[in-house]
Amino acid sequence: MVRVLRDWLVRLRGSRGATDRRKARLLAGARPVTPEECLIVDVLATRGRLAVDALVSAVAAALYREELAEGAGAVDVGFLSAQAFVPDVKRTLEHGEGRLWTISA
Repeated sequence: MVRVLRDWLVRLRGSRGATDRRKARLLAGARPVTPEECLIVDVLATRGRLAVDALVSAVAAALYREELAEGAGAVDVGFLSAQAFVPDVKRTLEHGEGRLWTISA
């Protein structure tokens, strides 16, 4: 069981050591809709232009903390870590490009 979970986490995290050196920048007048978009906008508004990897980590950690605060620690999320939110944050980041923020080299 532990091996299966470990293998799943490795697939979830993707290639270790692969870094995204692009930078994200908030667009003026951004109006986020989803909780993930709101967190991305909050982080970019607070920190300014930020490396995509750092942004994804910050937002995934914030989502994880929110889930734990809502009692998710009693189930799967407490066991998995913030890494469980990384794919959703990356998907949201790509989806909001050009509408809420820009991503460039």
